[in-house]
Amino acid sequence: MAKISVFDQDFDDALSNRTDPIVYLPKVAAPFTTVVKRALMTDLANDLLPRFGVERVMTQAIQEVQGENGPTNQRVFKPINDQHDAVRFVGSINQNNNADGQHLVILSTSYLEVTFYGTGLNLLTIIDGSARSVSVSVDGGSASTVTNTGSGVLVGRNYSANIVLNVVSGLTLGIHTVKLSHVTAAILMTGYEVLNTNSTLQLLPGRSYLGGKRLYKAAASTDAYNSNFESGTLGTKGGHVVVYQKSDGTVAKALQPTNASQANLTSADHTNEEVIRTYNWREFGAGRTDDFSSLTETAASDRAFTLDDGTTTLVGFQIIAAVSQTFLQLNSASSTLTFTFIGTGLDVGGAGGGGSTVGSVLVDGISIGNLVLPATAGPSIKIVSGLPYGTHTVKFTGTANFFLFTTMIVYGPSKPALPSGAIELGDYYLMADFVATTFGVDVVPSGVLRKFTIREWVYVGTGFTITTLQPISNPGGFAVRSSTIGETYSYTFFGTGFDLTGHGSIGTASGTISIDGSLYTGAASVTNTATWTPGTSTFTLSSAACAGRVRVTGLTLGLHKVTLTVATAESLNIPNIDIITPVHSPKINQPGDLQNTLPIGSCAIGDSRKFSSTSVKTLANWAQAVGVVNSPSTTSTSFVPCPDLSVTIKTNGNPINISYYMSSLWAPIGSAPPTGETTIYVDGIQVSKGCLTSNTATLIYENLSENIIVAVSAGTHKVDVYWKTQNAANTLYCQNYYRCLTVSEK
Repeated sequence: MAKISVFDQDFDDALSNRTDPIVYLPKVAAPFTTVVKRALMTDLANDLLPRFGVERVMTQAIQEVQGENGPTNQRVFKPINDQHDAVRFVGSINQNNNADGQHLVILSTSYLEVTFYGTGLNLLTIIDGSARSVSVSVDGGSASTVTNTGSGVLVGRNYSANIVLNVVSGLTLGIHTVKLSHVTAAILMTGYEVLNTNSTLQLLPGRSYLGGKRLYKAAASTDAYNSNFESGTLGTKGGHVVVYQKSDGTVAKALQPTNASQANLTSADHTNEEVIRTYNWREFGAGRTDDFSSLTETAASDRAFTLDDGTTTLVGFQIIAAVSQTFLQLNSASSTLTFTFIGTGLDVGGAGGGGSTVGSVLVDGISIGNLVLPATAGPSIKIVSGLPYGTHTVKFTGTANFFLFTTMIVYGPSKPALPSGAIELGDYYLMADFVATTFGVDVVPSGVLRKFTIREWVYVGTGFTITTLQPISNPGGFAVRSSTIGETYSYTFFGTGFDLTGHGSIGTASGTISIDGSLYTGAASVTNTATWTPGTSTFTLSSAACAGRVRVTGLTLGLHKVTLTVATAESLNIPNIDIITPVHSPKINQPGDLQNTLPIGSCAIGDSRKFSSTSVKTLANWAQAVGVVNSPSTTSTSFVPCPDLSVTIKTNGNPINISYYMSSLWAPIGSAPPTGETTIYVDGIQVSKGCLTSNTATLIYENLSENIIVAVSAGTHKVDVYWKTQNAANTLYCQNYYRCLTVSEK
């Protein structure tokens, strides 16, 4: 590290009285940039951030950077969450939030520059059936072309598919600038992934301040990501790792292992666990008729939705929304609710009719007993603790009595304590050791990251479709399928193997497996009715629901691409793939979040550093949703959610400011003058007096709006606009797409 300059020495002196832990971020000129008068960026090679694996970064919204311009005087933009000034968009950039989810559109003659510390870059994009070529230049070198083409089966679903497209890999570890330019069609972008090292944890130099003392690490070093802990002993079930700088400037790690034993229901013990995330059941939707956002009290129906991380999923069979849409109700013995999450434990919020409701609970397909819910909603109800860190399913079965849910509370191992005088730099969860399982729709192998096929995959061909909602036979409710020989399914992942689930539609389906561009002829394990023929790289799956698994292990830890090619005219249905990967870090899209897409997650290290306001400006958290459904309507006489005016926001305990507007339309006139209401709900509870519209005209357009401040606790909160008509003979419409909900932390 270079000698501290006079300017830095002044900064050093200014921070000498700080008692809170602060990491200093040195600034450098962005390498290989084409932007004129570009601001300095963080020196990513001297920032103390530990690096490993694949870090996912979302680019949901952008802001113009004044004082900078492109080489031909174009406008320049940056993502609002780019606190290190590592990304620049140059030229004509559109910011869309529509039926294809939130995404940026890089138009003709425009481009993107991403500067990162790593070995490569993935683009998170939308594949819509059009051939979209991207020009890729690394560190100012000659350009190559990467073509994005395939089936548009994942478009128009009201959420971002986040399809993974590798644009460059195999670079020497260090700082690089990748320029992505428009070629034949607009680049559609939802985010990007930085590829880091595959085998060791990279510990970069830098300095920090605590209690008037400067902690200084002079040179880069490496460490094992899964051993060499100063405290804590890793078992087979994974754990929570914290990386910190000690008072002597060196960097070390501590581990809190997962509880040694699983404990169920009232015996569940979260003493050594902490809450990763609380989910409201209304989050599982995007204004679709088959997700939870449009669930009502009128009739039991089937619903399913997977959040933006491609993993966390809620699937309901014969369920309704009850008690003014506050609860998710299992109201019969055949009703089921299955929650897929990544963590080690789970509680739920809910209630039961008279407190006597009993329903069975299955964890990863194994019964843990019956659950008795209290008569009224109150503190959380224990379900399970001490699971191996990884993906799990918890399935609830109803009875003839009411069975009501509000929230799902996911736990992971607690963060280990820091030694005295240390500053936290990052943290991550170690996955449990991989343990294969037998067949079962709700069964998940130990130590995997489950990814559902309705996000992130690349499909090439015109015969792909998404199955109708199948909450009993498909773990995520849906599967993507094709019966056209030669069409391909591809998934890019970081890990050492995968466990693939699938089935044929009517008869036996077969396909071939390629890994990293070559037919895979090695060993593969199969379960249930699946078969594997290594000589021809062929697997077969029968027509039984999720009939079997094909498992490949022992790959070199790193970035891999698995491709399935349809080999028979029988539809090959693939609902999910379970990735064998070593680390995971839950992440939140902050400070800004669009259209209820808060959770993401990376196979990388979580950033826990705190910065001085002179280095990084701290922004208040905010979230926003706009109309993505064309002219939704309601005839409900009780409050129900407006389909797409729904956001999730994570707060630090400050009050939140909530505002919305809606252009409404009445038609036709019923037996009474048309009268309707809108109001605001937070975490399933009405918090505003509402807004009333009433008119005697045949057609009337009115703008409805509210603005309120609500006190909330620190944590994650769900905010919705609800609406109703006071006369069922009248229909209340949201006109076209003219509506918006905005929530910001004060």
